[in-house]
Amino acid sequence: MDQLVENRIIIYLADFCYLNKSGLSKDSLPLGIGTIASYCLKKLGDNVMVKLFIIVDDLFKAIEQQKPDIVGLANFEWSENLTATVARKIKRIYPDVLLVTGGANISPHSLNMDKIKQKRVTLESELFAHKQDQSVLEKFKCVDYFIHGEGEVPFANLVEALSNRGGNIGKLKEFDIPGCSAVVGDELVWGTPAEDITDLDVFESPYMLGLYDDIWSKYSLIPQVETNRGCPFKCTFCTVGSRSGKLRTHSIEYVQKEIQYLCEYSPSRILRFADSNFGILPKDIQIAKFVAELRKETSYPTGIRLYTAESGMNERVKQVMKYFSDLIPLNLSYQSMAGVVLKNIKRNNQTSDELEEMRQYAIDHKMILSTELICGLPGETIESYCGGFEKLLVNGFDSVSAGPLTLIRGSDLDTDNCKEKWGFRVKYELIKNNITKIDDEIVFEYSKLPVESKSYSEKDYFTMLSFSYFMCLTYRGGWFKEIFLFAYENGVQILDIFNELLSNPNRYLLYKEVLNSIVEKIKSCYFDDVDQLRNFIKDSFKNGQIDESYNYRRYLLIHTGKLISVDHKSQNIQEMQNAIKQVFADNKSYKTEKKRIEFGTILDELGIYTCKKIISPFSELKEKEYVELYYNIPEWVRNFKKGCGLATYKHDKKIQVELSVRNIKQHQELRDVNHISSMDRKMVYYFETLVGSNMQRFVTNWRSEFNEQVQHKS
Repeated sequence: MDQLVENRIIIYLADFCYLNKSGLSKDSLPLGIGTIASYCLKKLGDNVMVKLFIIVDDLFKAIEQQKPDIVGLANFEWSENLTATVARKIKRIYPDVLLVTGGANISPHSLNMDKIKQKRVTLESELFAHKQDQSVLEKFKCVDYFIHGEGEVPFANLVEALSNRGGNIGKLKEFDIPGCSAVVGDELVWGTPAEDITDLDVFESPYMLGLYDDIWSKYSLIPQVETNRGCPFKCTFCTVGSRSGKLRTHSIEYVQKEIQYLCEYSPSRILRFADSNFGILPKDIQIAKFVAELRKETSYPTGIRLYTAESGMNERVKQVMKYFSDLIPLNLSYQSMAGVVLKNIKRNNQTSDELEEMRQYAIDHKMILSTELICGLPGETIESYCGGFEKLLVNGFDSVSAGPLTLIRGSDLDTDNCKEKWGFRVKYELIKNNITKIDDEIVFEYSKLPVESKSYSEKDYFTMLSFSYFMCLTYRGGWFKEIFLFAYENGVQILDIFNELLSNPNRYLLYKEVLNSIVEKIKSCYFDDVDQLRNFIKDSFKNGQIDESYNYRRYLLIHTGKLISVDHKSQNIQEMQNAIKQVFADNKSYKTEKKRIEFGTILDELGIYTCKKIISPFSELKEKEYVELYYNIPEWVRNFKKGCGLATYKHDKKIQVELSVRNIKQHQELRDVNHISSMDRKMVYYFETLVGSNMQRFVTNWRSEFNEQVQHKS
């Protein structure tokens, strides 16, 4: 079929991920190259042939079989050096191939500088646009064109211009191509802006066109669907809102048709929504309902990934979550609990009344309430950051994840003005295991992390980060929520528990192996400059294989799995109880010996409950489990903010609590995973696949031993 149309333009589009002994460096299909290809086919039809790639070797094999006219390379932080290395190699071997790059690393603002300078209010990233692109050019002088902003229209403009000139690249740079800047020598010749697509239905689904079939035949990556594009928010740590605030959408019919196709043909049974704020539009409720009905009929999808809308969209988010409650948590993205920090990053969180409303909604509908925090935001301190976890705990959050702030190219925080304003001093960290060799050259990716600012020292930073990962070990799946709540109401702070476990390792041998080693590993994975990191990586190569040990986030997931495993969860709980009892005693939080004994007794019963609640990875699961308790823990949690202590929820006779697994099918699928042989890699896959709401059993019912109505003793 490729030879049916003479002189048609052959196009290869690639969005690379790393492939090494750790497996693929990402789990989702790149959507951007698919929509660019689809739009190009829509505009130019049989005049073009397009193929997609995610692996470097696959691209070069294709080039050897059929040389392309154009190679387009997606440009993102997590693959920038790999992409630049491939670009140089292509240009060296095939100098007459038109080489193009575009993506989040290329500023969407560079071609609009005249308008930007006339605006009353500008973003730092807008003013920094030309400097941003000049920094990218240092690595990409071999390419012919930069594409700015959304790629569909500019790339089609470029291909059409080449087609109109008979494929003559030499003549191309004599003309302006909207949305593109030409690379001429060591300079960028800025073009004119291109209009964004307003009706996303104008191009067909890349899945239904078969554009991903070759990739899917080799790699079972999660498909992404985009129901809307754009973000109205301007968070300074992010790049999405600064690119285009105007929301544009696919029709409901388009989305339904695409998801139905994925149901039938996707090798992955997880579905990811690429929208920045799902639930921001009324139609999102209809889409959620459609997915829920499809799941009832077909069991697809078994998992959902999405980001719900920021504050102000509560009613729609509630309606969406009614359909997804057993697949994902009700997530409210907080990032920080400190008002000064939120002001610094131009973000608004839920008000206290809105939060209480959402908490109650989650309780009433048996949902998990989750959020995440970012370590290292401007204005944060040890007190505000570590205290933020406790505020979230008290406000009813069941699951909290956390990670460090990275300075993303194109975000406001990555501009010179912001770095100076906040006093950022950065170190460098390897991104996951994004390392490979191309022609004996070691290629790797790194993040820039502010380890010091005007509000925290480097010592403070590593304390905050270490505490973050302690919370991930204990609270990401909500495992110790009830135990932490009980400690809190008795004057024991989570930070004190952390310090006790860390400072007295010989008392807590499991945490010595897990927590202390993670804290030490974190520090060893930060480097003063890129050359220091490069030398470390060179020394880490052994027999041509990459040492996985310096990926501390991977290490964290493996050790999380160990803590909650069938073999270790009892010891995990016991050591946590012992640490809390020690802090309680040291703080003299008890007034009488009777109070100390009562504290220990209740804590032991919470341990029994927690052991039943934890789902151990890859274990045999019953859909329902039962535990008998003297204290009505579920009722206490439900009413925690009313201020009655757990001791007041004691019953004369035991109550039976029923605990259920939210999405047992996904656990069964994970147990059957056979494409991963290493148990460590399998554990990483487990935590990267599951969401926090499905890592614990949830309460579905509780009753007294003889079905008696036992009154709460207030």
